[in-house]
Amino acid sequence: MPIEMVVERESWRVVTTLRGRVDYDDIIRVIQFLFADGSGFEPDMNLLTMIEAGCRAELGYEHIESLAARIREHRDRRVGGGRTAVVAVDDESYGISRMLESMLAFDGREIMVFRNRQEAEAWLE
Repeated sequence: MPIEMVVERESWRVVTTLRGRVDYDDIIRVIQFLFADGSGFEPDMNLLTMIEAGCRAELGYEHIESLAARIREHRDRRVGGGRTAVVAVDDESYGISRMLESMLAFDGREIMVFRNRQEAEAWLE
């Protein structure tokens, strides 16, 4: 599975790790799971997404726009909710993540893209 997700109730966050080849449908399944009843995700939890080195997201600009729209569909469930940090170590994943960040920032989302986990975790605290 190219995406692994762990709900860490003790630290009140969800950690998602992307590795290998990831496509649009993989990411949509994660979004659907997060907002499904019984997932363990709570609207005020922080989200930490780790994109491992060498991960290849097969996403074009239209996919990024669509992902932003899908995330916006759930905005009411995240009102007053947690932050989202994305750790992208290589240039390609960093660029794609920054596009998504900029699209969601206009909605007042608390989302930031980082190059290392330490900075991301510090921002989430």
